[in-house]
Amino acid sequence: ATVTALPATCAPPKSGADDLRAGAHSPVMKIVVLGAGAWGTALAINLAGRHAVSLWGRDPAQLGAMSAARVNERYLPGCPFPERLSVEFDLQRALESADYVVLAVPV
Repeated sequence: ATVTALPATCAPPKSGADDLRAGAHSPVMKIVVLGAGAWGTALAINLAGRHAVSLWGRDPAQLGAMSAARVNERYLPGCPFPERLSVEFDLQRALESADYVVLAVPV
């Protein structure tokens, strides 16, 4: 038997797409993802479907390229950033008003 893989999608979930109750809305939270590798970028893209997300990384040159291109070509090419996803260079500024912090760095 031949198994055909389905194409992966980079699109974040549409707001309200998985709500079971009509009219149910979650409040928009400010989430910071620390770690701009493949895993952190994928999490940030997904979370930005419903929330305001800042993505922080340790490499200023990479962050500058990501911010300009609105995609992480190094670790997750072909997956554009949603409107609610911003790239943050300054860790303190990223964390200032965060509701949640996601740690997505190797340990």
